[in-house]
Amino acid sequence: MELYLKQVKKSIIHYKKDSKNILEFYNDSTLEFNSKDFIAEDINVFMKDDINTITGKYYVDNNTDKSIDFSISLVSKNQVKVNGLYLNESVYSSYLDFVKNSDGHHNTSNFMNLFLDNISFWKLFGFENINFVIDKYFTLVGKTNLGYVEFICDNNKNIDIYFGEWKTSSSKSTIFSGNGRNVVVEPIYNPDTGEDISTSLDFSYEPLYGIDRYINKVLIAPDLYTSLININTNYYSNEYYPEIIVLNPNTFHKKVNINLDSSSFEYKWSTEGSDFILVRYLEESNKKILQKIRIKGILSNTQSFNKMSIDFKDIKKLSLGYIMSNFKSFNSENELDRDHLGFKIIDNKTYYYDEDSKLVKGLININNSLFYFDPIEFNLVTGWQTINGKKYYFDINTGAALISYKIINGKHFYFNNDGVMQLGVFKGPDGFEYFAPANTQNNNIEGQAIVYQSKFLTLNGKKYYFDNDSKAVTGWRIINNEKYYFNPNNAIAAVGLQVIDNNKYYFNPDTAIISKGWQTVNGSRYYFDTDTAIAFNGYKTIDGKHFYFDSDCVVKIGVFSTSNGFEYFAPANTYNNNIEGQAIVYQSKFLTLNGKKYYFDNNSKAVTGWQTIDSKKYYFNTNTAEAATGWQTIDGKKYYFNTNTAEAATGWQTIDGKKYYFNTNTAIASTGYTIINGKHFLFNTDGIMQIGVFKGPNGFEYFAPANTDANNIEGQAILYQNEFLTLNGKKYYFGSDSKAVTGWRIINNKKYYFNPNNAIAAIHLCTINNDKYYFSYDGILQNGYITIERNNFYFDANNESKMVTGVFKGPNGFEYFAPANTHNNNIEGQAIVYQNKFLTLNGKKYYFDNDSKAVTGWQTIDGKKYYFNLNTAEAATGWQTIDGKKYYFNLNTAEAATGWQTIDGKKYYFNTNTFIASTGYTSINGKHFYFNTDGIMQIGVFKGPNGFEYFAPANTHNNNIEGQAILYQNKFLTLNGKKYYFGSDSKAVTGLRTIDGKKYYFNTNTAVAVTGWQTINGKKYYFNTNTSIASTGYTIISGKHFYFNTDGIMQIGVFKGPDGFEYFAPANTDANNIEGQAIRYQNRFLYLHDNIYYFGNNSKAATGWVTIDGNRYYFEPNTAMGANGYKTIDNKNFYFRNGLPQIGVFKGSNGFEYFAPANTGC
Repeated sequence: MELYLKQVKKSIIHYKKDSKNILEFYNDSTLEFNSKDFIAEDINVFMKDDINTITGKYYVDNNTDKSIDFSISLVSKNQVKVNGLYLNESVYSSYLDFVKNSDGHHNTSNFMNLFLDNISFWKLFGFENINFVIDKYFTLVGKTNLGYVEFICDNNKNIDIYFGEWKTSSSKSTIFSGNGRNVVVEPIYNPDTGEDISTSLDFSYEPLYGIDRYINKVLIAPDLYTSLININTNYYSNEYYPEIIVLNPNTFHKKVNINLDSSSFEYKWSTEGSDFILVRYLEESNKKILQKIRIKGILSNTQSFNKMSIDFKDIKKLSLGYIMSNFKSFNSENELDRDHLGFKIIDNKTYYYDEDSKLVKGLININNSLFYFDPIEFNLVTGWQTINGKKYYFDINTGAALISYKIINGKHFYFNNDGVMQLGVFKGPDGFEYFAPANTQNNNIEGQAIVYQSKFLTLNGKKYYFDNDSKAVTGWRIINNEKYYFNPNNAIAAVGLQVIDNNKYYFNPDTAIISKGWQTVNGSRYYFDTDTAIAFNGYKTIDGKHFYFDSDCVVKIGVFSTSNGFEYFAPANTYNNNIEGQAIVYQSKFLTLNGKKYYFDNNSKAVTGWQTIDSKKYYFNTNTAEAATGWQTIDGKKYYFNTNTAEAATGWQTIDGKKYYFNTNTAIASTGYTIINGKHFLFNTDGIMQIGVFKGPNGFEYFAPANTDANNIEGQAILYQNEFLTLNGKKYYFGSDSKAVTGWRIINNKKYYFNPNNAIAAIHLCTINNDKYYFSYDGILQNGYITIERNNFYFDANNESKMVTGVFKGPNGFEYFAPANTHNNNIEGQAIVYQNKFLTLNGKKYYFDNDSKAVTGWQTIDGKKYYFNLNTAEAATGWQTIDGKKYYFNLNTAEAATGWQTIDGKKYYFNTNTFIASTGYTSINGKHFYFNTDGIMQIGVFKGPNGFEYFAPANTHNNNIEGQAILYQNKFLTLNGKKYYFGSDSKAVTGLRTIDGKKYYFNTNTAVAVTGWQTINGKKYYFNTNTSIASTGYTIISGKHFYFNTDGIMQIGVFKGPDGFEYFAPANTDANNIEGQAIRYQNRFLYLHDNIYYFGNNSKAATGWVTIDGNRYYFEPNTAMGANGYKTIDNKNFYFRNGLPQIGVFKGSNGFEYFAPANTGC
């Protein structure tokens, strides 16, 4: 919808038909109106459920293109958003949010209608009072770039719109600048600090196109915490003087201070109604201009409401909108009271004010009760009242109209749900009573229930009977020996046909007495039981005669099924003066009744199913006994019965010009392939004999016209061998078995295709198993370039002559055989002109040169490098290996990647000249990088030509770029849990290394410091799992004891631990010990490397003097080895062999000495 609202000129709203979210008029027409002062009167806009947005354009100036674009959108059921006031030149973009208050009061279900139905829509932007069709106070609050906007509906259904912009000064006072016609001021209280913040009003403005610049009204809403409001009226011009309205008059003198300007004129107080007016006269151009400040009391009890606050620019304040919108909600709790709303007692009379504060009159429904207010005096009226000819009674205490059964002054009356007094029979608490016209009995008043005993009453054509208690009886009653039935719901006597408790009865229409026996009602005959009076239905015997009654109990004429079979219930006097509907004797003959044919057997029962009568075959419906006529399907078989005689057809028959054959024994119509008298025929599923080529059980045969071959009869299958047949323009070929061939066939060295479903030879362009082929006019398969309707196609002889689509290599190169309508309305598969551009087909990319041929191999196109497959002409995409080299081509553009690329989160480098992906150690712009065999740039330690280097993350050293090999000297590096050491040449060391006096081993293939058990050059080491340092000396590993020398090599033998010498044994020496583990070795000698040791009970090797098995031994204190040779111990000389002291002469250090037995010398 576009709106053109140039002032003075006629404006038009255009609506687009049949478009969702576009406003439509019911009459599908264009609305015209004259625009003046931005107000368009009497525009009724009809909204539909699926219309959510209206857009428009307002032209501000008649002579320029300055305009305001706006739109109104239904955001939800509770919110309408107006986007608008966008000025082309000044670039003011703003919005308004109109939110329904929490109480939800307005008349229309669609909130959009609140703005569009029954109002002058453009007044919304004119900031004038707007008459909404609503019945509640409400407030709409919004914010625009031009400031804060508030819409307030007062008690007279007027809308005031307040518009302006908040500004905060450094002195904490709030300044409100008015750019609209009206301004609302809401002083601020700071709840966090408890400070009162004064509020000032500044009447400066900025001219804006399309916005009225004059302020007409100022509304002030001081909250309970504001100590001061300053109003400064220092105008920049005297063009306008506002009327100032202050809410909450009870607090006015405490809360508001009005500071006047320096004018010499003084304000004076006056009153106008209940309002206080502060007025003064200003003199301008020798004229006195009246300026008013109005103190208006909107709230009658300002002390009863609770403090409410909303967030506005992160400051809490009491919102005028909340005061107004909650004003009505407090009414139900009596927290607030409006001056005039609801029932009011004035001078002892009761009145009622509606929500417009207007007095009501006449009949009024209030809270689902009916009241009557005097049309002239407006006061509530009670007691008996006749209104518009109807009588009511209004309760003298509540004023509400009485309804239902009521006792008034001891007399009984009945009122309907509308409060209107009723005459007639109505149900009271004790039963049905007669509420009679006036003076019916004993001067009763109109509508009074009267005494009416033991007699009938006919009222408005309805019959009642009242018992001795003056109550109308209900249910079954015998009165004066006659039986009646009175409806339990209304006491009315039943007349005519009635269904009671699922049984049918008949009551005399005049007397209401129940009837029995034969009765004729509305032309239908019934029989009512002579004892129960219940109407018969079904098969019944009455006075020895049989009758049939339908479900409505009406006696029937015709053939009906009984427990004894189908009988003929005949019209009166059909046989032996039978009465109407009586079953009669009807034997061994046909009966035609209502156009239906029946046959009755010797027992007067109508036969059913298959019957042979006078050698003719008939079929009678098993459910109705009617004889079948015409075409019938019985038990899934097809038959034909003469429409006049009902006889079943047999043999050859011509029906409606078509030939059929019916089995002479079964009368079944032949279908499909049928042999008759040794000849073959074919009948379709409807039984019609076929002429032509059709499929039999052994293949397609030729069912020929009469005399086609050897005097064949019409439709007979004939011999037709090893030759073509053209029939009705269709071509067939019959083999030596006289069967038409199907599928692919080579005949006389030519290839044909015969449709498997009908044996017809394919011609021209055909689709077979989703592939296209081309056959000549006589069915021969074609291949190569073929021109069809002056268009070129290619059928590939190397691919079973299938039509080529897409890019295909013909004798002249790759061409594009395109889908339909690709170029100049080409048909599918046609070779088209496609020059000097890319083609994407089925996700594959091609490039065609100036000759419309797809290129192959390496190509440079528009300065970009591409590779096209030599066999398919497809552009390479993604990763490709070409001539053993790895490349990457963009998945979308197919361009060969160059330079640095990030692919699937991994970094690669492609040579800028060759486009080959780098692998291994690579120098790029003088910097070293490492790429794995897949070309992925590596971060970590990798081997270059001169050793292992650290290819580091970005900015690891001297702002290196990611992956660059950096200087990393004489220090350890732990990377991804692996430890390295770099020497002075920044190369990671390998092999055994001593660093800071500690032994390490770095893997020669990875440079990673090893941990745990390692065998190096045949020697076993253990490197700490945390530090990678080689163990030395006595070491406990996983709870087992080991011993390593100073070079870290694990030792086998006897070595000293913290608690003594232990035996570090070869593997499996004791209890599957591992190699080098200290084992338990107790109370025995150990001979190791020509040395002797002795281990005691604690598995520790003995040292010093030890007595073993009565012999004294001496083991060296430093090695635990048994002493050998000459030794001086405690200044005594001994000579030992394997720890035993020797007796005899042995050579000592000073010559031969005598080593004597004990106690030999002194």
